[in-house]
Amino acid sequence: GELVAVFGGIELDISKAATKKEEIVIEANAVFGGIDLRVPDNWNVVMRGTGVFGGYEDRTLRSANVTGQPRVILTGGAVFGGVTVKN
Repeated sequence: GELVAVFGGIELDISKAATKKEEIVIEANAVFGGIDLRVPDNWNVVMRGTGVFGGYEDRTLRSANVTGQPRVILTGGAVFGGVTVKN
């Protein structure tokens, strides 16, 4: 998937989503804006994004990474903006 916020914001709640895939990749880019993404409690989150005068933040409540649970990988960048993942 892909999320792009330029001079604005995105609030996306996929906390009720289900998948049979082992890995999901979402590219999230924020430029002078923000992205708030909410994922299911049982998904393992891997942050690979970069913040430049901004933030790329994982605020999920972590339990131990559970084998067999879906993994969501966030890539992209935040320039004068922010990307936040919560559950």
